[in-house]
Amino acid sequence: MEKVQKNHGFVLRASVCLLALAALTLLGSTASAGNGDDREVTVMTRNVYFGASLQPVIESESALEMLFAVAAVWDAVHDTDFPDRAEALADEIADAMPLLIGLQEAALWRIQSPGDILSGGTTPAEDVVYDFTAILLDALEDRGLSYEVIVTQDDADFELPSITGDDVRFTDRDVILARSDLETSELKIEGTDAAHFENLAYVPLAGSMIPILRGWVAADVKIRGKQFRFLNTHLEDDPFPAAQEAQAEELLDGPVADVDIPVLLVGDLNSDAFGAGTDSYDILLDGGFEDAWTTVYPLVDGLTFGHDEDLLNEDPGMTERIDFVLYLGNFEVEAADVVGEEDGDQSPGGLWPSDHAGLWATLPIPSDLKR
Repeated sequence: MEKVQKNHGFVLRASVCLLALAALTLLGSTASAGNGDDREVTVMTRNVYFGASLQPVIESESALEMLFAVAAVWDAVHDTDFPDRAEALADEIADAMPLLIGLQEAALWRIQSPGDILSGGTTPAEDVVYDFTAILLDALEDRGLSYEVIVTQDDADFELPSITGDDVRFTDRDVILARSDLETSELKIEGTDAAHFENLAYVPLAGSMIPILRGWVAADVKIRGKQFRFLNTHLEDDPFPAAQEAQAEELLDGPVADVDIPVLLVGDLNSDAFGAGTDSYDILLDGGFEDAWTTVYPLVDGLTFGHDEDLLNEDPGMTERIDFVLYLGNFEVEAADVVGEEDGDQSPGGLWPSDHAGLWATLPIPSDLKR
């Protein structure tokens, strides 16, 4: 049932006593993330990280500098070793056993070797080196877990030449995974949808101003007769606040307004919950959403971003809370946890699973679930 779209600072921290923090942490780590209740759903959001920062390419000031920058980015993608990181990500999923997972930055990296761009060729690179979604699904299958892609959307898609002579192609993807081992009474996907935002940021690339394509993916879900929409997105980065905030408004006016059922919205909003930066988080709260994390832990930061680009930092160093499970409707929230941010969460090769932490939340569904 997979649907594919191919279109292309200041952190406020509450001071609480160590005993209270320990108690809250224990609650979060021991609360069930399973789905034994007939009307309970565990969902996860996970930005899995492209594997490198693309800024050196975007900031290149000459064609030659860009050729070297592309090679450096490609080397970094190899060094951050997604097959290794997928082992840690799969362990996170095995521990939480979410019914639904929203993935951001589920990259597809392809090459053409030798490339043809510099000689004026137009053949796109199709040799797949890393398909992050497929690699993660394989790691889950190795653990005996059954997940499938429900909807995926290709967003930004760039191909550039490298000083090595290869052409390197990067495709950003938003993906929803769902458990595939359940009866339809326990989890039924009734439909999917996806779209790109109309409001986009533009960056200079290879002598032109290029739009950074972003969007959202959604699945309409029924569990034991109770229906809701599961919506996954990755908003524009905070250096482009106008585009990002307009995208948040688009969510409210589009995939949220288009249905009259409750909505679970997960994703990397790139908008800090503590007010340092953009207003997108507040726009969504003003639109009726509530934050699952603060419902469970009103006094705990729950930071989700801050690992180094090479994923080798010894200390977690999380600085922002920009990854969320938000809900619109009379859901209850039983438990939530941030994952991938503590010592011991690293991959077998010693890498952090991503530059982001992940977040799961368990929401018992009331018998009178409504918008």
